[in-house]
Amino acid sequence: VSSANSEAAVAHARRCVEQAEEVALAAVLAAVPEQGERLAALLALSLAGESLLDSFFSHSDTVGALMRRKLAPWTEPLREQIEKLQA
Repeated sequence: VSSANSEAAVAHARRCVEQAEEVALAAVLAAVPEQGERLAALLALSLAGESLLDSFFSHSDTVGALMRRKLAPWTEPLREQIEKLQA
């Protein structure tokens, strides 16, 4: 698992919302089209799981501030999605 996985989740969620091929997703977007960005954020966060960080923790024993800096490439794209939901 690489840092690209959280970025890939965000990109996949955006594509899903843009294409809206799923009937349920298309219905939600038809009802509240202005919420497309927030819906993409929800979808991206739903794709995040424990496996996202498995490779980091299996090869690292860092703690504290150093850990936060090293985790940033994995967590920053997801944090951005959380901020979109809080807006």
